[in-house]
Amino acid sequence: LALGPPQLSWEHAAWQAGQAAAFGRLFSEAHLAGQTAVQTQHPGLYFQLAAEYAISRRKLADSLCSAVSSYPAPDPLATTPQAIEFYGQRAWRPGKQEAPDLAKEKEGTEALQYRERTRTKHSQIILQLLRLAVEQFDKFRSPRMKNRLTLQMAEEEMAEGEYSAALATLLPCRAEYRAEAWPALLSTLLCSALKCAFLTCSLAEYVTLGLELCGLQGGTEEEARV
Repeated sequence: LALGPPQLSWEHAAWQAGQAAAFGRLFSEAHLAGQTAVQTQHPGLYFQLAAEYAISRRKLADSLCSAVSSYPAPDPLATTPQAIEFYGQRAWRPGKQEAPDLAKEKEGTEALQYRERTRTKHSQIILQLLRLAVEQFDKFRSPRMKNRLTLQMAEEEMAEGEYSAALATLLPCRAEYRAEAWPALLSTLLCSALKCAFLTCSLAEYVTLGLELCGLQGGTEEEARV
């Protein structure tokens, strides 16, 4: 299966994310129109898959586009939309032919890499897809998957430096994880929330979370001794 030039492999991940998200939207509309959907087969699964592809896109872009520091001149992507015949077509190539000019091919690749690095808001794309997935998992009564994706949303918000939003995302999951009686999961959540509370100077939350985390770790140690 040809995926295109390795230097632009993030484009394929972006296409996969778009396809999964499109199917999720179609499935959601079909369900509203009467199509059957169940807990093991519903639109949220496709939005989650789209988010995973979007994360893969970001990782590939980070590894492949970081070395490009400037945009080529003249612009190798200057073309009209009608000149692009299919997804992945290159503006500097006539039709579907191989590149006649390797120097122009290199400049075009660097231009695409620069645009991906400077213009694409990966975390915003991932967060949007995760929110759509959470809505569907909540609708189809899958609380554990909903909480898992909610924590993933908080991680993306922290990566963007939005610590207040991340703290607000994390706190509602605390009671549910506490009720699950699964210390490792609750400890992970509390550590992330504690970091957010510290960075946002939320003193009351910081003290509460710190005390709960200390009690949780102390209780775990006692259980291990027994």
